Amino acid sequence: VALVAWQRANDLERRAGWLVLLAVSLTAALLTHCYAMLVLVPFGIGALVRDYYRRKVDWRLWLCLLIPSLAIFSYLPLLANVKPYAVDNPVFRPDFYSLPRFYDFLLSPALWPLLAAAIVVAFASDHTRRPQWREVLPAHELAAAFGFLLVPVLAILLAVFISHIFMLRYGLSAVIGIAILVSSGSAAFTGRSKSAGAALVLLLAGWFAGNTAVWVARQMASPQDDSLLGKVPFEQLHPELPVVIASGLLFLEMDHYTVPAVATRLNYLMDQEIARKKTGSDVFDKGFLIARRWFPIRGNLQDYHSFLAAHPKFLLYGYSSFDLDWLIPKLIEDGAKMTYLGTQGPLKQQTVLYEVQSPGAN
Repeated sequence: VALVAWQRANDLERRAGWLVLLAVSLTAALLTHCYAMLVLVPFGIGALVRDYYRRKVDWRLWLCLLIPSLAIFSYLPLLANVKPYAVDNPVFRPDFYSLPRFYDFLLSPALWPLLAAAIVVAFASDHTRRPQWREVLPAHELAAAFGFLLVPVLAILLAVFISHIFMLRYGLSAVIGIAILVSSGSAAFTGRSKSAGAALVLLLAGWFAGNTAVWVARQMASPQDDSLLGKVPFEQLHPELPVVIASGLLFLEMDHYTVPAVATRLNYLMDQEIARKKTGSDVFDKGFLIARRWFPIRGNLQDYHSFLAAHPKFLLYGYSSFDLDWLIPKLIEDGAKMTYLGTQGPLKQQTVLYEVQSPGAN
């Protein structure tokens, strides 16, 4: 919305409404996440290039870019409450591979459709009536597109020097820059051919629809991943044993979806000190206690050591590997006897089921 408002405010004489929409939409963006302040950069780069070519500063536009930055002050009380261990979380710490990992995450799913699009553009390329790129896309809009490609770079630098936290989604607005450059580049190389443009739209839309149809067909043809729906048949499986869910995310899903008879058997084990030591975060161990005041949680929130002392044997269900889960490694470290019962799900993070004998239990 901000990008459309910025474009229209640059092109139209009667633009007061578009400038207001620009300021409001950017403010809304900055109020969603502290890393959203990086989306101001592409707009700033585009405004600088536009002012350079016009030889005149557009003060009204700059004001509408600066006003949203006041939302940054709303971050300060939140950041003041961030604990030292949270800003040095080894799970989310940026490294040398963060940038290539991000662009692999962003582009690898689109590799084949982009290759097919390149073939269409190559066959439709017209050297006789090929326009200059700036005739297809104004210089300031081209600069803004490249500015969006810089967002993940800036996010990683921000993480390295200040926040120490980078997740791939923080740079996701780079997809806007890629979309603009691919479409405008295709228009430039094909001489703005309408038939080539229609072919590209049909190709990309068809690819998306086809992938979706294939995914739906596979889901219908294969058993559903019970881990997401909470349908693991715990009613019939050792009904005398409590069920411990190793993952905080999985605990919430199962607590919500599973039948009441199973929900009362569900347990999430907590220890803030262990969680911080193992994962660098106590988001579940501390957050669930707060969430329980406001949201219905049917399962049981239990202290780790107290639960093991009271239950010599229990079922353990969770992801085979997840960065914010500490329970399975801790049980192994403490010497619990874990009997593997099976694996579920076609997901990247498959779920595993164990029968566990508490450390020290006979």
